[in-house]
Amino acid sequence: MKNKKPFSILKYFFIEEIRLIIILFISSIFISIYIYKNDLSFSLITYDISIAFLTGIILYFFLIFLPKISKRKNAQRELNIIINDLIKLFSLIIENYYSDEELRGIRFRNNPKKYIYDNIDEISKYIENNLKLDDIIKFKWNKDRKLTLNNNFFKVVNKFNVNYREIILKYGDYLEKETLDNLEQIYKNHIFINIREYDYLSQNDIREITIKKLLQDIYSIQKTADRINNICKK
Repeated sequence: MKNKKPFSILKYFFIEEIRLIIILFISSIFISIYIYKNDLSFSLITYDISIAFLTGIILYFFLIFLPKISKRKNAQRELNIIINDLIKLFSLIIENYYSDEELRGIRFRNNPKKYIYDNIDEISKYIENNLKLDDIIKFKWNKDRKLTLNNNFFKVVNKFNVNYREIILKYGDYLEKETLDNLEQIYKNHIFINIREYDYLSQNDIREITIKKLLQDIYSIQKTADRINNICKK
């Protein structure tokens, strides 16, 4: 299994830097023709330029690409914390509104995250129709805690806003564009804007389309994180 790591990183390099791979391929062809065919139509300058490109790509791989991947993996680990906090909020909502019998029937507790990702449409619609911000969350593991759903939305969103800014400052140059776009879409989600800019969240802000978009962006970030972790697994 250990031998798979270099190949997985090389595969990721091929996917991530396809233009460099094309240059590498062309340069290799020129070098091969010059060496094996002794073709005079290829000047020494062409050969030297091809060698320079080849050397540059190899140096880029070791000095820039590999450190970038390491930074990206660190960023994904921090993103997982943000994702888990958001998913925990939805888990609390489901735990609060579904009966124990329903939770057993849908096998929610076996893998809450998977259930949420597999049922985004259904959950979004259910939340719009049933969620009441003033309801007290039923913390099954701590019944003495008395927090409303509104409290929890504020707590999770405010924490996201802080972590979002920190991750962008630390890892903005290393994250994939898709991940950056998804993070920005979460930051600009209607619920997040109201909490951040107006310090207010009304019942009318809990809409199916808003919840659905939020869950879709969360899921996209999770998929990217899983893909990077699997490709570059130690």
